[in-house]
Amino acid sequence: MKAVNPLTDHEKTTLREAIANHPKNRVRIRAHAIILSDKGYSIF
Repeated sequence: MKAVNPLTDHEKTTLREAIANHPKNRVRIRAHAIILSDKGYSIF
């Protein structure tokens, strides 16, 4: 299983902001996948 290294609070905040505000859908989806991976969900 692929997973990201544990995220810092600052990184989580940045990713949440990207999900809420980034103009490109692909970036929002990738940011969401990274947050889910940090929570223990499988990306693939």
